[in-house]
Parts: sequence; structure tokens; C-alpha cells
Amino acid sequence: MTGCVSDHSGAPIASKLSWGLALLLCVGGCTFGTAPVVIERQAVPTNRIVAFIAAAAQGDLNIVERTIAQGIDVNIAESDRRVTALHSAAANGQTHMVKRLLSAGADPMAVDLSGATPLVNAAYAGHIAAMDVLLEKINVEEINGSKSHFVMAVSPLNAAVLGGQRAAVERLIVAGFSPTVKDRQGYDAIESARRAKRSDLVDILQRTKPN
Repeated sequence: MTGCVSDHSGAPIASKLSWGLALLLCVGGCTFGTAPVVIERQAVPTNRIVAFIAAAAQGDLNIVERTIAQGIDVNIAESDRRVTALHSAAANGQTHMVKRLLSAGADPMAVDLSGATPLVNAAYAGHIAAMDVLLEKINVEEINGSKSHFVMAVSPLNAAVLGGQRAAVERLIVAGFSPTVKDRQGYDAIESARRAKRSDLVDILQRTKPN
């Protein structure tokens, strides 16, 4: 995948923090198998899971509504990377879809295999409107807590820095996210901004750093 922002190790973010975007590149052009994936005692064909997640990413309410009405678990995940429909909707800035999935019971704190949540996806891509919807359902203090980085690969604020999304950084600061929460590699948002040579983001984050 070209044009991807890399993390501290130099590997593309999309490969380490799979925002669910790679899945979308195959929509309409890939053939998926139909082997059943068992999620919480419910066997669902893989192609049906992929179609549901892809529809969420594309903002196709008709398909999503029909699939939900047929009884699919709204939190069902793609088997390889554990990406949910909400992950993909958030990654693609589908604000109306994010709202619909949340109203249907989608978990805003679902963590995919790489440790990304839907808010991390939205922050990395700079989708402010989708972020705002997710922020209504999230406990910021819980994410700021000392154990949060053991669950998530990166905080939403650090994701926004890694994505170079200044507006997202500013919005998350206003929401109360701490710039000192470290990612799994031990870097906080300030250090990430320094490493990315984003002095503007360093200045913003330094002003909000707790004394």
C-alpha cells in the first residue's frame, strides 16, 4: 500500500494498525470464500461478514439495515484482523453510518487485532464529524488511564499525530485526551510529533501537558 504514514519502526501504519482500509480495496474486485466463521456460537459465512463491513465503509445504509434486520451481530468482526463494521465506517468518515451502528449496539471501544478502536481510525484519518459522534459514547478518562495503552496499540490523540491531522489533534485535546499516554512502543503524542518533525503539533501538545 503506497502513501501510508509509517509508525516509529518505519512499517506502514496500515499494516500495523489495520484501520480496515485494506479490506475496502477489494470491494467489487475480490472473491472471498464462504467458510463459516464462528463468533459467539453464531456461524456466519465469511462473504456475508465482508459484505456487511464493506457496506458500512461505503455508507450503504440499505445493505446494512437489511443485514441487521436479518439478525447479524452488529459487532461481528472480520476474522483475520478483527475489524468491525464500526471500525470501517469510522475509518472512512461515514458519520451517518457510525451513528446508525452505534444506535444498533456497536461497541465504540472494540479493539481490532492490531489494537485500534473506531475512534483511533477516525482520528488517524482526520474525520472530525465521525470522531464527534464516537466521543459521545466514550469515557475519555478511561482511555487516559494507566492501563489503556496495554489494550490499545495507540491512543486516539497519538493516532491523530501519526496521521498528521492537526484539526483532529486539537479536537481531541479539547475533549480531554492526555498527550502523555504512551503507545505500545513507549512513545506519547508529544514524542511522536517530535519524531514526525511537526513542531506545530509539539507546541499544541506541550501547552496541554500536565505539570
